Amino acid sequence: MAHNLTAARPYARAIFDGVESSAPWLSALRVLSLTVQEPALAEMLNNPQISAQKWCDFFNSILQQSLKAAVQPIEKKLHNLIALLVENKRLILLPDIELVYHNLLIESEGVEEIEVSSAFPMNQEEIAQLKLALEKRLNSSIHLTTKIDESLIGGMLIRNENKNWALDYSVKEQLNRLRQNLIN
Repeated sequence: MAHNLTAARPYARAIFDGVESSAPWLSALRVLSLTVQEPALAEMLNNPQISAQKWCDFFNSILQQSLKAAVQPIEKKLHNLIALLVENKRLILLPDIELVYHNLLIESEGVEEIEVSSAFPMNQEEIAQLKLALEKRLNSSIHLTTKIDESLIGGMLIRNENKNWALDYSVKEQLNRLRQNLIN
């Protein structure tokens, strides 16, 4: 996975550096990413009997069918990206290109992507208080997503995947620490 992210970064950076509007690129990269993740298609990506031109035509037609006018302003650049990825046998990188591009956009906007996992659902007031406290602690605006992870037993796990850090306030982690202390 890390290797794919490293390989995807120059493509995502080139897209990011050359765009005026991110919306069509986000949509197009999402469609392309989902397409290459289809199991039947993923198996065929390395089939040498399918020509580069057929792959280019296929992906361009997918974009036209699903996004039509949305990709019109970037159509030529999208065709070039697809051709480049086909030529370099890098279509498999599309999900990672989408991820890196999305992260570059968030970073440029100065917004931190924070994911909070909790053992139980949080109400809106708790989420708002947590968001406010995290914005103050990080000195940054944040976009907060929540999910339930019953394996935490209690408490919460706060993660920022973009900057690769986590704060683990879960009962599960506290029990693991206690176990380690008792063993040592």
